[in-house]
Amino acid sequence: MAKAHAKEQLLTDLQLYQIGIAIVSETKLKKRHSLDFSRLTGYKGHRRDRLERGGGGVAIYVSEDSNSAALTVTGDTRTLELLWVLVEAPTKSILVGDLYHPQKYSYPVEKMYEFIETSLEELMCQHPDASVVLAGDFNTLNIGEISVRTGLLPLVKTPTAAVEKF
Repeated sequence: MAKAHAKEQLLTDLQLYQIGIAIVSETKLKKRHSLDFSRLTGYKGHRRDRLERGGGGVAIYVSEDSNSAALTVTGDTRTLELLWVLVEAPTKSILVGDLYHPQKYSYPVEKMYEFIETSLEELMCQHPDASVVLAGDFNTLNIGEISVRTGLLPLVKTPTAAVEKF
């Protein structure tokens, strides 16, 4: 997102394909990038920038046709890159998670598994009728472990490559 013309390319794709929710990993946005900088016309953007070192960051863009709000959870120290957004569409609510687990991480991997599990558990207590989507760049995380801990079922069985590099 921080690269030249990345926002414009993303917005063009979102509009062309009439995408309601976009999950973006490795945004590389920093505090110096204002909210105006990351704004996309017709979408409400929610960001979680990486603190303290380069790269990383996640963002979720939701069409302004739906209400959306970034959610906070108990004990979040903001050191892990997991952003939860509640999307309230006319007929249902969806908890959308955007996760980035870098290949070179500086925390015990168990900490990430626990954070995914406890944050989703807390949010499901608050929004028991919501559907859940968790996506992003999991890299070396064990999808089976996440599934056992959360009850989520993987829809993608093999690693995927980004269609475009922003």
